[in-house]
Amino acid sequence: MNRDPARNVPNRDLLRVADLDSDYQQAVKKNDSVTMDRILADDFVLITGTGKVFTKTDLLDEAKSGKYQYEHQEDSEKTSGCGVIQQ
Repeated sequence: MNRDPARNVPNRDLLRVADLDSDYQQAVKKNDSVTMDRILADDFVLITGTGKVFTKTDLLDEAKSGKYQYEHQEDSEKTSGCGVIQQ
């Protein structure tokens, strides 16, 4: 088993993706559009469970407006997700 992190690309990649996810969740919580812009791909599209479609521009505009305040919920595996409070 190779334990050299520089050579263990799959593990390194997984850790990087996890870090980006954490950074993105914090950016959403703070409405930090600069960090969100850095992380999201220009062609990013989010489709919610109800079928609503958001582009990267939509999400950045919402963050800049401060209209919504998001809270990441981590009570349990079953309820893990994101909630929103309209300001």
